[in-house]
Formats: sequence, structure tokens, C-alpha cells
Amino acid sequence: MADEGIVTFSGSSAEDIENAKAFWRARDPELKPKSALFVTGLDHRLKTAPAPKTGETSKKNYAHLTRDQLQEPEINPGLKRFQEDAEKQRMTEEFEYTSRVNYFRNQSKQRLEQRRKERIKNYFRNESKQRLEQRRKERIKKEEVSSKVIQRAQEPLIEISDSSDDDDDARQAMDDIEKFEARMRQQEVYKPS
Repeated sequence: MADEGIVTFSGSSAEDIENAKAFWRARDPELKPKSALFVTGLDHRLKTAPAPKTGETSKKNYAHLTRDQLQEPEINPGLKRFQEDAEKQRMTEEFEYTSRVNYFRNQSKQRLEQRRKERIKNYFRNESKQRLEQRRKERIKKEEVSSKVIQRAQEPLIEISDSSDDDDDARQAMDDIEKFEARMRQQEVYKPS
């Protein structure tokens, strides 16, 4: 029995087998060997720093100092300069930042104050308009009431007419009332108790 990982071509022509092999090689190309960046015969290491020279006139070589020694300002004056420059830069940036923050804070305070003043101004403007409108309505109402009172005062309480038709009608009404009252009295008299 054939191994599962191996494919065999049985009963195929040699040409078909070659085509199949070419297909599978194209499908899964062989891995190229990794390039080695190491060439024999060449020294690939960097040269080490020379040992420090003794004497005052020689330039200091900081490559042989430890980290603690490099952080001492007496040994490394460049470090002190760098720290001073860094501190100046930090102070400058901090000052610029606080200046911008204060500027924006003042701008927002001014905008808020301006909006507050506008709201108050609009409130009192609207309030005064409402008060004036209310006073006008009250005044109109009072004028209507006083004009009605004046009209009533000018109207006669009893209308006296000079026409004889009105007199006849009034006499007729009085007679009718007297007849009604008389009938009522009679009914009271005849009422059984």
C-alpha cells in the first residue's frame, strides 16, 4: 500500500506524469536556501574603541565609562549642558502651555459673560414687553368698563313717552293687572278652609 503523503501515477503516460509533476512544482515551489550574510575571509566585527590615554591633554573617551560615571556632571560636562537645555525647553513648553490654557480659559469666560449679558438683556426686554402688553390690556379693559358705566349713566332710568298710544297701552296693562289681582282675591275668599 502506498504512503498517504506520496502520490503515484500508475497507468498514465510519461508525458502526463511530467505535466503533473510540473503542475505540483508550480503549485508548491521549492524553498530557496536562505542567504548567509557571512562571507568567509572577511572580518565582520567592528573595531573596539582604543583604551583611554592617560594625561590631561588627551581627549576623553567616554566609551569606557560606566553608566553611573556618565551621570556625574564633573566627569561628563555635556550631560550637564544637556540637562540644562532640557530643563529650559521644559520650562518654555510649560510656560507656552499655561499661556495657551489661560488664553482659552479667558476667551471662554468672556464668551460666557457675553452670553449671560445677552440673556439678561433679552429677558428684561421680553419681560418689559410682556408688562407693557399686560398694562395695555388692563387699560383697554378699564376703558371698556368705564365707557359702559358712562353710557348707563347717560341712559334715562325710565322712559317717558309723550305719545298717546303708549299711554293707552300702559292703561290697558294696569287694568289687566287690577283684574288679575281681583280674581286672586276672590279665589282666596272662596277657598274652603
